[in-house]
Amino acid sequence: MKLKVIKEQMAYRGDVEEDVLAVYVVDGGVTGCKVGFLPQHLAIRRADEYDGLILRVREVYTERCTSVVRRNKMHRNDGCTVAVVLGDRKCLEL
Repeated sequence: MKLKVIKEQMAYRGDVEEDVLAVYVVDGGVTGCKVGFLPQHLAIRRADEYDGLILRVREVYTERCTSVVRRNKMHRNDGCTVAVVLGDRKCLEL
């Protein structure tokens, strides 16, 4: 599965809008529905660098993971996945 990171503005801590890095599914070059967010510490410092990146899902943490750390991370974040950066949109058009 391929994902795309898009920088957006979102008001989730009061009325002040902040940068967030939303993650969308990409299928056949078409951006689909939003499936999650990257951690907020990445959006605060480096949002412009992550905007437009294409990712490939490598692993999804579930309740059946043998690692307690992975299961706890999945519960704490309401879901978690590991992805590899493939490049940005311009790189993949070549």
